[in-house]
Amino acid sequence: MAQVHGNCDSKFEKNIRTRFQQLVESREEIDATITVNIDGKDVIDLWGGYTDTERTQSWNKAGRGVISITNKVSKFWPEFAANGKGNVEVRHILSHTSGVSGWESNRPLTFDDILDPDAAADKLAAQAPWWEPGTASGCHSWTFGHLLAAVVRRVTGSTLQEFVIEEIVKPLGAGFQFGVSESDLLRTANVIATAMPPLGPGMVPLDFGNGSAWPQGNILSASGHSNTRAMNHILSIIGLGGSVDGKRLLLQKTLDLIFGEQSNGIDHVVGAPLRFGVGFGFIVDNGPVTYLPKGRVCVWGGLGGSLALVDLDRKLTITYVMNKMKMTSLGNNAVRS
Repeated sequence: MAQVHGNCDSKFEKNIRTRFQQLVESREEIDATITVNIDGKDVIDLWGGYTDTERTQSWNKAGRGVISITNKVSKFWPEFAANGKGNVEVRHILSHTSGVSGWESNRPLTFDDILDPDAAADKLAAQAPWWEPGTASGCHSWTFGHLLAAVVRRVTGSTLQEFVIEEIVKPLGAGFQFGVSESDLLRTANVIATAMPPLGPGMVPLDFGNGSAWPQGNILSASGHSNTRAMNHILSIIGLGGSVDGKRLLLQKTLDLIFGEQSNGIDHVVGAPLRFGVGFGFIVDNGPVTYLPKGRVCVWGGLGGSLALVDLDRKLTITYVMNKMKMTSLGNNAVRS
């Protein structure tokens, strides 16, 4: 079913959005968009449908050029320009180079401080970048989801959770959710911490995923719950050129953006060499991970050694997940063997 996205003032919600949904569902229109501005304010900004007559390619804002990765974040989120962040671009968030890799605070933060995505994002919008945006990376382990969610909500009218579920998970029938529904708690493996040297100030405990706050799913960078089968199905969108199961989810020009290198050097947070494209990392040349394939390969890893790898040239997607925590990422000895 065609989805209608965007913002609509409450006084027009019932009539305009409903009628617009009917138009794209009934095939009276294949794809369409409508914007109404009253007294300098966009009171209606809706889009939906398909870009092709076969109705296989959903129309989305990135695909039709409304969002560019070089747009200033403040174009969609004006408050974010505060304290010297006016030149931060969307690609800087997606490549962990925005300079906003943590929250300014006079005390160590707790999960409660960041469980409200809007309040946590407001804090990030108000602070100054920790380095000049775009000049280097600093892994946005915890802030990535909050920053991205703030942009997504302002552009689409949907939360990040809603957008991912409606645009990716449901079309693919993939088993992925933010947080854990009560019915799935018994199917969820606990994270197992191992003995390690004391962590630095501000670091979370390695068994943080077992906490009572975790099922809420509001730690947007890290509270996705899935299995390797579903993750592989989702990431194969990239490996298979944008289409999975006959459904087009990404345009070729979007796939090409992923592989544009944004940074390559010592990461300010990790303290080790990292390379970032748009939304993914790359294998570091002459780095410690030498056993992974070369070419148009994008990767992501997680604490303990989880690994997601997509090889566009070989149409290969690999996902590996474990629950025993140790201070390693981007694969471990088990993956290497």
